[in-house]
Amino acid sequence: MILDKFSAWMFKRKLRGSTFFHQQLLHGRRLKIKTKHGILLALDPNEYVDRFVIDYGYYESEVLEAIMDHLPENGCFWDVGANIGLHAVTVACLKPDTKVFCFEPNPKMAERIWENADLNKANVKTVQNALGNSNREVSLYLHSGNAGMSSVQNWNEDKSLKKSK
Repeated sequence: MILDKFSAWMFKRKLRGSTFFHQQLLHGRRLKIKTKHGILLALDPNEYVDRFVIDYGYYESEVLEAIMDHLPENGCFWDVGANIGLHAVTVACLKPDTKVFCFEPNPKMAERIWENADLNKANVKTVQNALGNSNREVSLYLHSGNAGMSSVQNWNEDKSLKKSK
């Protein structure tokens, strides 16, 4: 864990050699880092959301604040497109009476949710499906470096998405 903290410290400061240190000494494994809410996560500094958590202690704090403000006692929380389970695991730890469900179609991200839930002994149910307005099979287009940009819509082929950039 000390090497994880040191590696995170190097990444935060954008020090030369941080990637080399992570790849060579830590063999590219995920860093186990606590968020500003005390939640332990396995983070990949090469992924956008993970790197944001390493640098700033959390990602989309305003979303978590809104969730926590409006979630009733013994509530139910659905994290749709849960990515690494950041919000889901945090909610499960901070409000253990809440039933937490993650919907994440990307198998690698679903594994990350399970890993992060396990690190915190968080009671989180994961459903490996995309949610939509019809019951059918679709392709999932994975985005490298920012799994949160993965989509059932192919960003490279959809002209309307290119125009809106």
